Amino acid sequence: MSVPQIVMNGDSPRARLFDPIESHEAADASASSVAASQAAVLDVLAFGIALTDKQIVVEVRRAGHRFSDSRIRTARGELVADDRVHKAGRVKQDGVSAAVWRIGPTLPYQSRVEDVRDRLLAAGITRTDQQISQAITTAWESYRDQHDTDPDLDIEDARRPNTWLDLVWSVFDSLEVDLEENTLHDRLGGDPL
Repeated sequence: MSVPQIVMNGDSPRARLFDPIESHEAADASASSVAASQAAVLDVLAFGIALTDKQIVVEVRRAGHRFSDSRIRTARGELVADDRVHKAGRVKQDGVSAAVWRIGPTLPYQSRVEDVRDRLLAAGITRTDQQISQAITTAWESYRDQHDTDPDLDIEDARRPNTWLDLVWSVFDSLEVDLEENTLHDRLGGDPL
């Protein structure tokens, strides 16, 4: 025998009509906990600094909230699903790669922003996600103007060649980065890295 779903998609937790009063109180508390935990995560990220889940948990606790680690991570996930928070990259934390999160919608071409950021970081060069996103947009518009067609940044199949590999060099140029002898050099930073 299957049990009917109690929480519908997009709905808040609730108890069945004949459940004990404790179940109804728990459902009410859970619904307010969801909104409060999301607000706490947004408050922590409001300073504009991209944080890992571990850092978000620490800062939410520092602000005096008593949500579980799981509730805080779930709240961050719910905010991502609502496009109010986005993945802003990755960092090494305790020897492991961890995602960092920032307030705001996903940037245009987010997966390509991450690709460029990873290539730059591997060469010791840093640029903000916004700078990278703008460089990609500029390269995309330039390609469209030169070729009278939109470049394809996402589809990778033989019938429609992906133009990303051609565009990435224009993106690097917009970011003041050169490729010489298979090494990226930061024109803004002076010495080659």
